[in-house]
Amino acid sequence: MSLNESERHSREFMLKAVERLEAGERASALAIELSLNRTIIYHWRDRFRANGAEALTCRSAWKTGSSAASVQVVAVAGAQGHIA
Repeated sequence: MSLNESERHSREFMLKAVERLEAGERASALAIELSLNRTIIYHWRDRFRANGAEALTCRSAWKTGSSAASVQVVAVAGAQGHIA
């Protein structure tokens, strides 16, 4: 997967592709239609299966620290008195 692949697609786009794959559509057909490499669709599916829709986050959210994991880390740090 290219570095920018998750930045180019919204969570909704990735989720719809995964849902179609899970419904039985062939990854190769989806990849052609969506102009993706089929391994990207499998990667998204694996992330979805492991952690649900929240795992389908664009990388820009990770870079800005707005992901759910970052929010949890800040909340825990604040609760422990590490954040003023």
